[in-house]
Amino acid sequence: MDREIPKSERRKAALRKILIWGGAAAATGIGIAVAMSMINPSVELSDLKVGTAEIETLETTVSCSGRITPAFEEIIISPISSRIIDVYAHAGDSLREGDPILLLDLANTTSDLEKISDNRSITTLDAEQTHLLNVTNLKDLEMQVSIKEMEAGQARQQWLNEIYLDSLGSGSGEKVEEARLAYERSRLQLQQLRVRLENETRTAQIAERTKQLEVSIASRNEATQTRLLADARVKAPRSAVLTSISASVGQPVSQGDRLATIADLTRFKADGEVADVYAPFIIPGAGTTVKIGSKSYHGAVSHVEAASSDGMMRFSVLLDEDSEGLRPGVRANLYVTAEEIPDALTIPRFPDYSEPGKYTLFVFTSDSELEPVMVSLGEANYDRIEVKSGLKPGDRVVLSSMKRFDGVRAIKVK
Repeated sequence: MDREIPKSERRKAALRKILIWGGAAAATGIGIAVAMSMINPSVELSDLKVGTAEIETLETTVSCSGRITPAFEEIIISPISSRIIDVYAHAGDSLREGDPILLLDLANTTSDLEKISDNRSITTLDAEQTHLLNVTNLKDLEMQVSIKEMEAGQARQQWLNEIYLDSLGSGSGEKVEEARLAYERSRLQLQQLRVRLENETRTAQIAERTKQLEVSIASRNEATQTRLLADARVKAPRSAVLTSISASVGQPVSQGDRLATIADLTRFKADGEVADVYAPFIIPGAGTTVKIGSKSYHGAVSHVEAASSDGMMRFSVLLDEDSEGLRPGVRANLYVTAEEIPDALTIPRFPDYSEPGKYTLFVFTSDSELEPVMVSLGEANYDRIEVKSGLKPGDRVVLSSMKRFDGVRAIKVK
């Protein structure tokens, strides 16, 4: 009679089988891995981007992003509250200085100018009238002074005559005293007239200066209104391209509203911002390379804002004359020259570089083999990176991303 095998023994037997087959599988995997490690992977030379280590003067840069804008841009605002009654140009048109852009309703402004002109004319005539009255009054006073001078001279002579007659015994002390009093009265009246003439002269001068000031104010108001009327005939202030315009005929506008924008699209600048820790390097005149895709443009820092905002500093780079391919609003990478490192060992910049530090690079040990090398890299610019250690002049380095070969000790090149 057969005896049933206990469950514990059946489990042990099953476990032994699992261990045997698992060990065999693991050994097979290890063997395959070892075999694979003995075979070096390979790449096509045409798939690699290769650079050479060279000694040169390296200009390190501070990099940031920016946006292309016109070097010159002007916003034309409405000088009056009115409405648009005609449009002469459209966005994208090239304008010459003085070309009409649009026309505003000028009826109210013209009426205001006529009123101001009339007021200026009235003020001018009033000033002329005041001048004539002052001249007449002062001449009258001058004549009174002259007459009183003659009367005072005559009274003095009469007094002297009475003194002489009295000395001869023909006169009397009473007549001498009367003559003296008459002379004193004339002298005081003359003095009074002279003081009055002086005061009236000063008063007339003040009155005329006041009138002249009123005329000047009225003339300035007229000139301002005349300019306002001229500005309301909206024209291009200089040769440029019309980049935007309020083109709705009949549209009401308020004083200060934007009517149009013109820009010089023959010259551009790049507006960028960078962390304010780099402020010592962002100075007016610093050479800058602006890259848009694969194309590079050159210029210099032209303006730096005095204050930073939220830890960022804004600045502008005026580009050189070459503007081919540039358009306002295009994003760009800016590289501001920070310092020069003479006789530096450098390699071309590659995509995996982000900051100074250690990088594993694949170096050609022969025309058909690459090996990984730990390389210490320093500062960089938009084009080259400083090599501090790990390479020597003439070494050929793979610049393409090789992350898929991490841990590989050698690569065949076909």
